[in-house]
Amino acid sequence: MNEAAAVREAPVSESAAPAQTAAPGIGAQADRRAAAAFARPGLPEIDQSAEFDVRAYAQTAEGLRPEQADLAAFTEEPLTRPGLDAVAMLAGLCAGCVAQLREVLVTPSHRETRVTAFLTTRAYELHWSRQTLRAILAASGAAAPSHSAGRRELAPWRPARRALTSNLLGHDHVALTMTTGLLETLLTDLLHTRLPDLDPRLAPIALRLHHMAETHAAFYEEQAHLRLARSRRARLITRAGLRRWRWPGDQIRPRLPLRAFGTSADLVKLHARLASLPGLTRHHLVTA
Repeated sequence: MNEAAAVREAPVSESAAPAQTAAPGIGAQADRRAAAAFARPGLPEIDQSAEFDVRAYAQTAEGLRPEQADLAAFTEEPLTRPGLDAVAMLAGLCAGCVAQLREVLVTPSHRETRVTAFLTTRAYELHWSRQTLRAILAASGAAAPSHSAGRRELAPWRPARRALTSNLLGHDHVALTMTTGLLETLLTDLLHTRLPDLDPRLAPIALRLHHMAETHAAFYEEQAHLRLARSRRARLITRAGLRRWRWPGDQIRPRLPLRAFGTSADLVKLHARLASLPGLTRHHLVTA
């Protein structure tokens, strides 16, 4: 049976704190100014505290290019089935992340230039990584995932409902986006590190993908920590969102069981990183 990653929350009570004032209505000019402040509380402080250099990242990102892979070697000796499945799933995950960008950028994330710059640069890297993984599959004589692989097939109204909900929640919703982005990156990176065990020729590919994932995780983790530490409301939104979060999603094919990604020790380390975020001490990654 296939497994999916989910987050389980142990019972926890938030320490007593003054209740967050509800967003004021939009009407007079004063109300509009107050609503804008509600939507982006503390953003200058978050930007000033962040150490991740988004400008440098955007200027140096290139992804994994097909010319960096020894495609002839895979033509001469194709990958075995375990290697093909792992590469195909990674290609699907890359496609899913690129498609997901459209959904994320209609949430409050798109109002923040640093977050938008990071997400679009990451999508650029993942696009080229997917092209390279597809080329490896083709060189091995396997059918590459279609352009729709990794995309979640949703009812037409669901993306609109999600966008409306996230925008009503305001700026604090970005903390959830950063936290789930971190989890998705760390889980995918477990599969990167497994590639050399499946076929030693995949070691250079795995190393490039791992270095990219480390960069992505550094941004997500810093942003999640800063936002969760500043706002009780962000912690409440993130905890609620994590209860519904599942990875990698039903539309990813092939879908390998989570145990194929790493050892129990690897998952314990991932649990620890999630629990180190403010307000998420009692959350644990589980399989479903």
